[in-house]
Amino acid sequence: MIIVKNLILKISSLRFAISLIIFIAIASGIGTFIPQGSNNEFYIDNFDRAPIFGFLDGEKVLKLQLDHIYTSFWFLFTLILLCISLAACSFRRQIPSLKASLKWIEYKSEKKFRKLQLTTSHPINQDGEHISKVDLLLKKRMENIQI
Repeated sequence: MIIVKNLILKISSLRFAISLIIFIAIASGIGTFIPQGSNNEFYIDNFDRAPIFGFLDGEKVLKLQLDHIYTSFWFLFTLILLCISLAACSFRRQIPSLKASLKWIEYKSEKKFRKLQLTTSHPINQDGEHISKVDLLLKKRMENIQI
């Protein structure tokens, strides 16, 4: 159980997803460099004389499926693993946010709002003198804040 949990944590990490993207980019670069979809004799004839990077001859190119990288088993597996990793990373980060948002309380009545410790009330007279003072104060502060 611990091994599975560690595997899920590793797959769902953003660092793992980024390393998969880098690997896919390198493999795509190799696929661009090596001609794709030719017959087997082409690779054996061309790469046995001049091996790629000095060690990849025609037989190794065929064995590693570098003659058809974009449809090879390991490349498609890497793409699927990247999709799984990004989905797991998203779920791992989004589900806690969703749980926190479900705990949100919307105060629809004044009675519930007054129970908050942050609320205060100030009596105002009927002539609106306090409201006009507050209005002027807020306008002055807005003028100072604006750039």
